[in-house]
Amino acid sequence: MKNICDRIGLPDRESNYLDVGCSTGFFCYRMSQTGFRSTGVDIARDNIQLARLLGTYSRRDNARYIVSDAYSYLKDTQEVKFDVISAFSIFQWVMIQNSAQHGLYCMAWMFRKSRYMCVLEMGVSTEDHYAERIGMGYDSDWIRTFMVASGEFDHVELYEHGKYGLKRDLFIGLKRKDG
Repeated sequence: MKNICDRIGLPDRESNYLDVGCSTGFFCYRMSQTGFRSTGVDIARDNIQLARLLGTYSRRDNARYIVSDAYSYLKDTQEVKFDVISAFSIFQWVMIQNSAQHGLYCMAWMFRKSRYMCVLEMGVSTEDHYAERIGMGYDSDWIRTFMVASGEFDHVELYEHGKYGLKRDLFIGLKRKDG
């Protein structure tokens, strides 16, 4: 993410970052180190408590951590924009716990919330632990097509699994910084 941020001229003085499903805040910490004001959201209260402790006493990242499920947070904060947003392995769980439509809404809201860059990684419906639990079939081609069809991005880049140590495909939706 840092290399792509460098390429598009981020962060600047006011840049902010959101990690949907932040767990204990690793990406918030790393993005804070590069100059972003970071916010992390996770449904697991214990993860957020640990992220806050690490942020205060060890990392000193000044990140903001919020306990919330992805669907509620994204639905209730649609007007709040972030320069960079990421979601790693979150929306397939929203689909399992609620419905496929809930996960699709989350992705659409996240795409609109991102001012310049949106990073998405999610398990495909054929993975053993998701098969027949998602409520719809999709693969990496479908995810990329969904991102492009949203009309929210000027360009969608794919970083294929197996490269750069990635275990799954990583999708980066980019918007022109001048637009």
